[in-house]
Amino acid sequence: MISKNSSLNIKALAIIMVLVGHLIGVNKLSVPIPFIDIATFGVSLFLFISGYGLVKSYESNGLKNFFIKKIKSVYMPFAIATVLVGMAKGYFSDRWFEIIKTILFINPKLPIDGTMWYIYFIAVWYILFYVSFRFLSNNLLRILFLSVSSVLIYKIPFSQSYDVASFLFSFHAFTFTLGVAVAMCGEYKKELMLALGCMCMVVFLYLFYLHFLSYDPLNHVMASLISAPAIIFIVSYFDVKIKILSFIGGISYEVYLFEGVLRRIDYTSNEITNCLMFFLIVGCIAFSFKSFIKNYIK
Repeated sequence: MISKNSSLNIKALAIIMVLVGHLIGVNKLSVPIPFIDIATFGVSLFLFISGYGLVKSYESNGLKNFFIKKIKSVYMPFAIATVLVGMAKGYFSDRWFEIIKTILFINPKLPIDGTMWYIYFIAVWYILFYVSFRFLSNNLLRILFLSVSSVLIYKIPFSQSYDVASFLFSFHAFTFTLGVAVAMCGEYKKELMLALGCMCMVVFLYLFYLHFLSYDPLNHVMASLISAPAIIFIVSYFDVKIKILSFIGGISYEVYLFEGVLRRIDYTSNEITNCLMFFLIVGCIAFSFKSFIKNYIK
């Protein structure tokens, strides 16, 4: 249902949404603050497509080398990027321990880059996915297990000690599981996919509109959850081939690893050119970093 081309398009849209939302969050774009949630919806796209993609990979290759693949493709780039960013931010001498704790997943305060909460979060879902598909015999039990896990994650209490992780873990608790569930349903006719996408889009836009009127945590969660199928189904239906989107989608993970710290820099005094410079610089760094990983690590 979701082709490789559509997956790249979705990742491209997702990372652009994350970048724009994060720029709003650090006052680099003069738009109403509720639009900061564009980043939240971008994260939902990543989580949905991750859950969906893991099921499709399982159907083709099972769980062979599951964790080895994730270590190479996700953990190693994260660890190297964290060391580089930590050094650039002056985490030397006695502060080196903060870097070590971060890459060992025992630093939920995330002092180096708070946006790395997503790596901690997706690592949890990788483990839960592996457990469910390794030890449970059918899809009904698997989705039940993941759904219960989602509820438990949603119920994580907020803590000042790890405020970013505790808040966002709970906020995005259901999207990965939704992606898994959709993948388990098999193939849809394209017309049905478009219809579902449009219906989800109407609901999503209404919930997002309510977000401008007054803040409600449950509405926030529901808008984030429904944004994923709304956007993904429509993008997958049209499945357009645009080289720039494929390129951006291909480096989306590397962009994410560095954008969190680069977004705070003032590149120029003009808001528009500052944002364009940010996009250009983070894109160049991401492309160079991916080339380095591909040539020297993998």
